[in-house]
Amino acid sequence: MNRLRVTSGPVHALAALWLTTRGLMLWLLLHDSPALLGGGSVAGEVSRLYASWYGILVHGSFPTHDTLWQYPPGAGAVLLTPGLLPWLTYFQAFVMLTLATDALVTAALVRSGRRPGRSLLGAALWTAGLPLLLHIPLARYDVQVTALAVLSLLALGRSPRAGGVLAALGALVKVWPALVLLGTPRGGRRAGRGGGRPAPGSPRSPSSPCRSSIRCPFCGSRADAGCRSSRSAVRR
Repeated sequence: MNRLRVTSGPVHALAALWLTTRGLMLWLLLHDSPALLGGGSVAGEVSRLYASWYGILVHGSFPTHDTLWQYPPGAGAVLLTPGLLPWLTYFQAFVMLTLATDALVTAALVRSGRRPGRSLLGAALWTAGLPLLLHIPLARYDVQVTALAVLSLLALGRSPRAGGVLAALGALVKVWPALVLLGTPRGGRRAGRGGGRPAPGSPRSPSSPCRSSIRCPFCGSRADAGCRSSRSAVRR
């Protein structure tokens, strides 16, 4: 049976679209001084607000004195990541890492869409939809948060545990990624090495027969194991 596969043509078109739109978004971010583009406030939130929080977070504390800090503790880890590129300014490093995260999400959606029976619609929507917000996504850490949610959804089908971990990490950064777990099937209970209880309605394993809970009133042993007092009497 021949399986339908996505050819490299649409992938190249998506790559060209991504490079074009992200280049335009970056240009708008670097020229956002006109009032129509925010009057410099979009880029200023990174270079001033996020950078000031970074100066506090890097010393191991949260900017609790700032009323604008209303984020879960995991947000601090994201705002600290520009420190991984010390040769750049905080603004430059933040934008570069945001673009890298954007590219990672696009690549993950393309990889998922190239599997048999899938399509590149998700990757196309992400690539073409994000620029509708103009340059704002490059100056907010919502791209990193959304990346955790997207990767969680992609992982749930193959590894529910990995998907749950990614959703939990997203919730630590910004609460809403935990919502991706809504509607996912509930996992059944598995018997561990210690002999956990089987799920209701499941057949019992022949290697672990049901044991009676009735105990002997004289010695306290289980009925299926035999009474200790009777065994000792037989030995005598």
